[in-house]
Amino acid sequence: MTLTEQLGEVVGRITESKIQARRQHTSLTECLWGGHESGVKVIAEIKPASPTEGRLISPDDVSGPLRAFERGGASAVSVLVDSMYFGGSMELLSRVRSMTTLPVLAKGVFFEPLHLAECAVAGADACLLMTRVLDCTDASLSELMSVGRALRMEAVVEAATPEEIETVTQQGARLILVNARNIYTDLSIDRRNIAAAHGLDRECVLIAASGIFGPADVEQVYRDSGLRVDAVLVGTHLMKSDDVASSVRELVMCGQNVVTGG
Repeated sequence: MTLTEQLGEVVGRITESKIQARRQHTSLTECLWGGHESGVKVIAEIKPASPTEGRLISPDDVSGPLRAFERGGASAVSVLVDSMYFGGSMELLSRVRSMTTLPVLAKGVFFEPLHLAECAVAGADACLLMTRVLDCTDASLSELMSVGRALRMEAVVEAATPEEIETVTQQGARLILVNARNIYTDLSIDRRNIAAAHGLDRECVLIAASGIFGPADVEQVYRDSGLRVDAVLVGTHLMKSDDVASSVRELVMCGQNVVTGG
């Protein structure tokens, strides 16, 4: 099946009402852009479990964390859809979408148009595309981004090196995520990975993911990025917090202070 045929099948699975509904939500780009100048934003993640921490929360009861994200001032929500390692699902993504008006990012291993269709049906405003996963398949980043646009979804593209970042931005990626966790080797955390984004075009949005466990980590990734990070994506720290709203608020305030010098 050609990409055109796949795209036709994908779009055919999305009802016009769902596409129209997604248009009513503020885009992830609009919510995060310029954070390195106005205040580093927070993407709060619903993460039922992790390979390193085990079970964190029940996927059946996420209304509490979501309300806390909103009270704390999060700019967007991320949802893990992988069931094996993170306890997520497309059904969880759909429920989160129904509970919040914040932009929702679907995080998983996506490399086919139909994967993106599932995210769109569940109501995602954006989906994660991992360059190294795509390199291991026949998937094309530019083609998948085209599919995403047809489905009214933005692509958050994960890249790990200056070369990868240059390649994906040349293909049109504008939401760039750099992961501090070395997921392809030993799962260790190295917040210095963000330095790969030095010199990133200011028209792009830079997201730092993993290894954010408090304000000090926000300060570090902001410095290590060359004062370029627009947003931090935080999951485990919030899922383990006894006061999620306060933890989000603390990160949001830190994100503002590192920019303003407050």
